[in-house]
Amino acid sequence: YDERTDLHLVYIGNPADLPDQYRHDVIKGFMYADGQGITELSQWRERYLAYIKDQVSDFISDVQRERPVRQFLIKEELLNEENSRRLLDHYGKKNDTEAKALLLQYIHDKYGSLGGSDPAF
Repeated sequence: YDERTDLHLVYIGNPADLPDQYRHDVIKGFMYADGQGITELSQWRERYLAYIKDQVSDFISDVQRERPVRQFLIKEELLNEENSRRLLDHYGKKNDTEAKALLLQYIHDKYGSLGGSDPAF
């Protein structure tokens, strides 16, 4: 992703074939493209999802900065409870009520009730 030009690299193929130095940005490009409904990547979707699932922790800092990455990981239910709560804490400190509400709903739906002792309340 190049914030100066708002361009996203996308690779139509197996993400495992990419050189390491490009893979992270191209995977994010896939997340952006998927969010836009670009179907040319559909035959590679399962491979991208498998890679992202194995490497989801590598994208947590991107989730904090880039809304489409956050939306993709939540939509695909790829955040584990630890990462979800870490992000919830991050957005709580930033007073980002939209992101915090989205994560609270995700945690509740995926992991059950947050309980009254949860620091998010």
